[in-house]
Amino acid sequence: MIKKISRLLLFLLLYSFRTIQGSSILQQRGPQQCQEITNGCPSLNFDFHAQNIGSIQYNLDILSVWWVSDSTYNMTIHATGAEQIPLKYLYSLKIIGVDGPESTVQLYGKNENTYLIDNPTDFTATFAVYASADDDGKVWMPNFQIQFEYLQGDAAQYWESWEWGSSTFDLMTGCDNYDNNGNSQTDFPDFYWVGECADAAASSFVASSTSTLASTTVESSQSSLNPTGRLGFGKSISSLLSDVPSTAGSRSSTAFISSSSVNSGSIATLTRSTTQTSQSFLN
Repeated sequence: MIKKISRLLLFLLLYSFRTIQGSSILQQRGPQQCQEITNGCPSLNFDFHAQNIGSIQYNLDILSVWWVSDSTYNMTIHATGAEQIPLKYLYSLKIIGVDGPESTVQLYGKNENTYLIDNPTDFTATFAVYASADDDGKVWMPNFQIQFEYLQGDAAQYWESWEWGSSTFDLMTGCDNYDNNGNSQTDFPDFYWVGECADAAASSFVASSTSTLASTTVESSQSSLNPTGRLGFGKSISSLLSDVPSTAGSRSSTAFISSSSVNSGSIATLTRSTTQTSQSFLN
């Protein structure tokens, strides 16, 4: 009798531990791609602000959004200028005011010795943001600014050939600052996506500051985070338990949040293994 009670207690302890481990695995689902990214205010005029500050017009596309964990998303943007400006005129380009793990994302800076882009009028950047769904299930992109500094530092030597208006300016996102004629005081709209994101699809949805929702395949010359990178969790429960110390998420490059995920098969394996263990302990 004592031997049977000991076995039962051992089984209960093991079952509790595996239940906790299973809950942890469920919480590690992701990253997952958000499939519908929508321009939140397509009727506003976003040329107005650039005309006022004397800069060239830029367009902003949201190439993809990936849910990472909790309220953290990895967002990839693509900014293009109406005209091409050679790199030699650029001193610094960064994304500022980011509501995310890093409030500033430096893309190019001679003072910071950072050179992640090679074209200030056609570049792609991926960074993490914090966002939560509203009552309608929409997750709104937090506002940020793209700060350009041309003709500063050693780039000032090219001032005589500069022909693109203002050389230092910030481009802003937002839907709430406009006049009675629909002229926005920002340069790009807010975007939103649905709160429930799904596993990666073959294509990404692109939302643009000047166009409606479209489907496209995203390619970039710059190296970027692989949002679908998965750890090998398709194992038996005994393997999962023995691998506990090594199941931390793989770290991505500097500006990104590390994450890990499991497939549905491992959850089924968890259930089957627990059932088999209960039978062996009670026999």
